[in-house]
Amino acid sequence: QQKPLHFLGIDKSEFSVAKTMVIASMLLDSSIPLSHILQAWYSASWSKSAVASWKKAVAKVIQNDQSFCGHSSKSVGVITSYLHNWAAVEPCSLLEARQMWFEQHHTRENCDYGRNAMFIGSLERKVDRHAAC
Repeated sequence: QQKPLHFLGIDKSEFSVAKTMVIASMLLDSSIPLSHILQAWYSASWSKSAVASWKKAVAKVIQNDQSFCGHSSKSVGVITSYLHNWAAVEPCSLLEARQMWFEQHHTRENCDYGRNAMFIGSLERKVDRHAAC
């Protein structure tokens, strides 16, 4: 006889908790293909059908109040805001996502040269040009 799986996850990151709740909901839904779950779990870009499966699971998590058992009220608010944002936001194309990321991370105003890898490959700094030799 098989026993039901009881999963207990502990994480300080509300984002990780919200994402795990959605992925768990996807795992429990036999109509959602495994490839959609893997895209949500590991990939930065998803197929349109995977986005639809994600949104379906997000809606289920929002409806299920018992998913929030054990979280502080502050954490519940943050988790809920992630879920509602994911339910409301429309996906963008891969090209649009890359352009938004590049605009956000490749400006001098937003640049922390010590932490931004975009400038390492540009060879703007003398130290990077020397390191490439």
